[in-house]
Amino acid sequence: MAFDNDEQQSEYFKDFFNQHKLKIFTGLIIFLLAFFSYQYLISANQSKAEEASQLFQEILISKVDKIDEIKSKIDILQSNYSDSPYAARATIYYSKLLVEMGDYSAAADQLIWASSDDIEPSIQSMANYLLGNLYLVKGNFEEALDVANKILTEGYVGLANDLKGDIYVAMGDTDNAIKSYELALNYFGGQGEFHKVIENKLNSIGQ
Repeated sequence: MAFDNDEQQSEYFKDFFNQHKLKIFTGLIIFLLAFFSYQYLISANQSKAEEASQLFQEILISKVDKIDEIKSKIDILQSNYSDSPYAARATIYYSKLLVEMGDYSAAADQLIWASSDDIEPSIQSMANYLLGNLYLVKGNFEEALDVANKILTEGYVGLANDLKGDIYVAMGDTDNAIKSYELALNYFGGQGEFHKVIENKLNSIGQ
């Protein structure tokens, strides 16, 4: 649109503003709300991460005889910070303390929580590996095998097959035990102390 002079241009924009000021102010308010909501969310997430990290550090430095205090902090992490990377890690640490105390049932419950679907895959695998070993010690072979089959993270494939080998040995299934140990050996590529341990397990079958 062409204007003959500045006054006409000014009048046009003034009329346009008067006609559309409600839309303009509404759009501005929506933009500001969205912007500040985003900023608040970032700040809140950062604050939650710091709080979760602080709880995690407190758990790690707590004396093991203060198990009730540790448990209360674990409960807070699981309830309020379950989406943080610290909740599952602290839970696995807590499960180890429970195992040392001989409370296998409570330890299993914690590991089941740490292996749930919304936990990051590598931590799921770690929890399932420990849970599988716990079931094996308790003689729950089918449960142990079921958990071992859930370990899919690349870094835990060798450990999963070694665990399956142990389970099959305990079940008296030597054929599957040999297959599992061989898969574990192939994964570790003939190197390291763990490879030697698995090799010894494999060689001891049938002796």
